[in-house]
Amino acid sequence: MRPSRRSHPPHHRPTTTTTTTTTTLSLSLCSLLLLSLVSRGQAVQAENVTVQEGGTAQISCRLQNYDGSIVVIQNPRRQTLFFNGTRALKDDRFQMVLFTPRLVRITLTNVSVLDEGGYFCQLYTDDTHHQVATLSVVVPPETPIIEVNQEAVEGGEAKLTCLSPRSKPPASLRWMRNGREIPGTIVVAKELG
Repeated sequence: MRPSRRSHPPHHRPTTTTTTTTTTLSLSLCSLLLLSLVSRGQAVQAENVTVQEGGTAQISCRLQNYDGSIVVIQNPRRQTLFFNGTRALKDDRFQMVLFTPRLVRITLTNVSVLDEGGYFCQLYTDDTHHQVATLSVVVPPETPIIEVNQEAVEGGEAKLTCLSPRSKPPASLRWMRNGREIPGTIVVAKELG
């Protein structure tokens, strides 16, 4: 007698592979749908800026999926500079140079240390989105001032003071004699700003 072969009908084949594939496919579709929903939401991104005092700063806000909602730019004191591209604050140093569905850019000329801080890019939709572009202002050091507190006597000690009155960040000062650095004490009395 021959052993009987047991065969499985086609509908009784193991389903592990099929189930795994289906699960993976379902998760992929679910992830894709979630990414699609997230990417449809509007958002705004701001870029930090560093500029030298007296120069011109460009402050940019990148928009994602902009639908024509209200865009407001505010200065560090939360005064509105621009409302949907229209000037709101009467400071001619600020100019709207670009207002597109992807990018809003303003310029600030003749920048001073007082302009430093966070500029708010706000997008008003069902959910308000905002980002802060931080403006940092650097001030190059002026010519140092040297003060002598007493008359120098040969062989004696003299106290010399070197001041750099305006610099941000604080200037790095060194005493040099015949091409060699002379050790001294560095004191930062006050940082500009």
